[in-house]
Amino acid sequence: WHPSPWRDIVVMTNNPSRCAYYQAESQNVKGKNYCDGLKEPDPNNAAKILSGAYYNNEGECIANGFQWKMEEPFNLPAPECLDASKVAWSRVNHLGNNKDAEENHYNWIVPYMPVDSTCVLRGRYNISTNGYDGWNTFSDKNGATASPVKDNTDFNFGDSSKIISVRLAMNTDQYGRTFQDRSHIFEILPLTAQATPPNGGKLYNLNVRGRRGNIVETYPAVEYDFVPNDLTVTANDLVHIQWTGSLTTPDGAGNGQAATDRNNMVCIPSLSQSIPLSFDDPACNMFTDLATKEKVSTSSYLAGDDPTTVDDELDNRAPYFNLAPVQIGGGVPGKYYYMCTRNNSFSNRDQKGVITVV
Repeated sequence: WHPSPWRDIVVMTNNPSRCAYYQAESQNVKGKNYCDGLKEPDPNNAAKILSGAYYNNEGECIANGFQWKMEEPFNLPAPECLDASKVAWSRVNHLGNNKDAEENHYNWIVPYMPVDSTCVLRGRYNISTNGYDGWNTFSDKNGATASPVKDNTDFNFGDSSKIISVRLAMNTDQYGRTFQDRSHIFEILPLTAQATPPNGGKLYNLNVRGRRGNIVETYPAVEYDFVPNDLTVTANDLVHIQWTGSLTTPDGAGNGQAATDRNNMVCIPSLSQSIPLSFDDPACNMFTDLATKEKVSTSSYLAGDDPTTVDDELDNRAPYFNLAPVQIGGGVPGKYYYMCTRNNSFSNRDQKGVITVV
């Protein structure tokens, strides 16, 4: 709990009674102390502590000739804190799929940036156990002798007169630790007039997740899918459609050039259908102008991309696509269904979505 460059967004915990504690201790709202200072090496004392960063408390810091300082809070709102059992429940060993057969997710409102900004988003998965009292177990319990849990413990179900022993498959390295720590770099650009939703509406991002391959080949990732694949907006909202891919993805089951990703969007009459609608079909009304329909259906993003020259499996298109924010269906209430022609391989994998305007 020392100073950190990270601004807290959300905490999900299976013990929501601790939410107030997590929020109050965030550097968003609370300054953090640290031990500062450097000393010259001593050729006669190789064990001399040269950096104040070695000490994590005020008493030892000052006693050893360093300075105890405070880094000011970020003056941001405290992070949101949610009950993980309600918002992030997942069946064990099922890759984050929730009870609704959707990937667990969190809708983050991206902060406004007045200038182009490169950002890093970090997600940490801290795993705990009820096998011991983690909140009251400290470093004096380190080591095989003092630890409240032991590796591969033999457990005796019997008593002093009869030993009935089995071994528990336990690895204490997995107890009370940061199980995963992932970071992703992206850019946040200032809102332009074109990208500003009317009448106080919201701007939603719609993109693609997953990688090339069947369910076995993509593990522990997933096959292609639109994210979110079921989006509800109002007539005042805009949707920013974009996706990215690779020219050198690990090869696997799929269509088009090997080891590549490509995506597009075409109208379909319903999620049960896999035959797209033509541009002039009245039901193909998710986009109100022909130029936009041509762009998204052929993934024509780069200058010089001519929709009439698109390869039938999009191989001559870039893996990246970025469409200017658009009002779905011109703001007319209804359901708008779409799919990807390259990756929606009937009976094998599905890449479809729906946007509902209310």
